[in-house]
Amino acid sequence: MAKRQESGAESPLSAAARLNGLDVAKGLAIILVVVGHAGRGVTTAGLTDTDSWLPLLDRLIYSFHMPVFFVVSGALFGLREPSGSLSTFLWSRTTRMMLPLLIWTYVFLGVRMAAGDLANNATSLSEFLVWPLPPFAHMWFLWALLLITLVSATADWSMRGILDRRVRLFFILLLACAGSQLLQVDRQLEPWFQDALKYGPYFGLGAWLAALLPQPIVVRAPLAIACLCTFFAGLGFVSSQPLPVRGIVVGVLLSLAFCGVCLWSADRWLESRLVRLLRYLGVISLAIYVAHTIFSAATRAVLLKAGFEDVTLHMVLGTLTGLVGPVLLYRLAVARGIEKRVGLG
Repeated sequence: MAKRQESGAESPLSAAARLNGLDVAKGLAIILVVVGHAGRGVTTAGLTDTDSWLPLLDRLIYSFHMPVFFVVSGALFGLREPSGSLSTFLWSRTTRMMLPLLIWTYVFLGVRMAAGDLANNATSLSEFLVWPLPPFAHMWFLWALLLITLVSATADWSMRGILDRRVRLFFILLLACAGSQLLQVDRQLEPWFQDALKYGPYFGLGAWLAALLPQPIVVRAPLAIACLCTFFAGLGFVSSQPLPVRGIVVGVLLSLAFCGVCLWSADRWLESRLVRLLRYLGVISLAIYVAHTIFSAATRAVLLKAGFEDVTLHMVLGTLTGLVGPVLLYRLAVARGIEKRVGLG
């Protein structure tokens, strides 16, 4: 694998601990994130109605794409037992999640304020001068993942020396499920904790399965076919519902089937251009996640200013710029050796 020539640091794709299939899953999921946000931006701008294809696309994407991220994040947590002290681990995870949250919350608000009336939701100076917690807009994911990881790590460390790690992670899964179903969060605290409670079971399931299954995880063709059938059957179920389906059972089935197909595809076509591209997008998914809405929204504003209102055109160009823009931004940051300092790596 290639190395960064400027600094001699290891390229993201050469990290030995990464599983190709999980990176492919993240790559596909981050594409769906960009598509979903582009679609919601178009809808908010008033370019579509309830009879268009966008509501169905939105329902399908939002039934599983964020659960995939939490399952994969949990799997990466469960694959290897962290070394060192708990305090060191908690600090490293906190800084890794909080830095991009802090930086890109203000970048997002600043760009929206500069856009003025061209933005779907204009931001005033008073709205810009806010504390970034509870999380703003799509930054909820970073905050929820941080809370879930901190609680899971603390619980895992507290049971070390008493239980096998697979048993510990199973207890963490049970804890997450119990919290999701039994804890009632006060309305004022919902922006702080509701998403962590909602997605904790996905993280816990990914962690437990990763520790339980033999390594490396190999998905054979029959299982891949079963996953593919399950995935499309699940999407068919979601498409038949009059309202968005957000049940945890649907989310679990779709996200696990999705990851199963990705694991098989990555193993079968490891060196194909498509799989390599998806792996790369998965590795830099953090950069795409925090920055994509800026590029998609700017594209939408330019098209509207120029008089273009075709929904398909907005979706295609909004998705492309929402992916290409952050990738170029990331590569520029890497070339200057500042990707971690600016919250992109």
